[in-house]
Amino acid sequence: MEENNQNIKKKNPFIVIVSILLIISIGCAIYGYLNKDNDTNINSNETSNTTSNNVDDGEKIEGNIEENNQTNSTSIISTEVNDEPSSEDEILEDDGSENKELLTKKDSSYEYSYYQDDEEEANNEVVSFKINNKEVIEEIGFVSEISEIKKYNDFIAIKANYVATCGPDHNDLFIFDYKGNLLFKSGSISIEDLNRIKSDDLDEKWEKGYMTFDNYSYDDSKKQLNVAYLFNINTVLGDCVGDGKLFCEVSKNNTIYTKITLTSSLKNGKFEKEQITEKKAFNIKDFDTNDLELYNSYCK
Repeated sequence: MEENNQNIKKKNPFIVIVSILLIISIGCAIYGYLNKDNDTNINSNETSNTTSNNVDDGEKIEGNIEENNQTNSTSIISTEVNDEPSSEDEILEDDGSENKELLTKKDSSYEYSYYQDDEEEANNEVVSFKINNKEVIEEIGFVSEISEIKKYNDFIAIKANYVATCGPDHNDLFIFDYKGNLLFKSGSISIEDLNRIKSDDLDEKWEKGYMTFDNYSYDDSKKQLNVAYLFNINTVLGDCVGDGKLFCEVSKNNTIYTKITLTSSLKNGKFEKEQITEKKAFNIKDFDTNDLELYNSYCK
């Protein structure tokens, strides 16, 4: 009996130790199982988050691409709008020059460019005239066309025509030396006071009357230039020039002139001593029927 009790005492510590180890093993097993579930949940959550992030990133990328496409589309549209003609372009196109052909005529001493418009003669504007490469268009001014060019030993004579949109057309004479220096310009002459040759008082001349260039001749041996001027009654009478009363008063009460020739000599590269060598007084009977009717309608 006493021996059995001793055997039990010997066995109890062993049982306790085994029990403790068994409890620890079961606890580890349970812990391992639970930890595995947590890892699975964590991995599942990470996978879910990664997928979600990828989806979000994809949406953002697609959104950025769409925005970029819209931006590029807007830029293209903007460029196309800017390529449309502006109001300034339309104004420039309205001058009609794009419908004309720009032509150039050349000679060994000169060349000039002009717009060719057979349908509307008034628009055959000369845009450039060069004498031995010197531009002289500013000296000539606006002309509808060049009607004649003649070369002499000492100069080039240019006859230019101005086509008026209202009122009479007129001609002008320009003479340049071969360096492009202006030697002579015809201008206009008062019909009332021949002592005021080529007066600059255009308003008075317009109302009272003036003569414009008609023709010229040049004697190369004598170096003498003769320039004739002629009065056109339409310059002071008609719809374009008002009532013409000043001309009527001048023509009735004063001696006025309808033709005149001025003569000058070329000396030292200049025309000097311009003098009246021929003149003709105004007489309405020298005019044609249309001018006579016009005169009587204004000056009766």
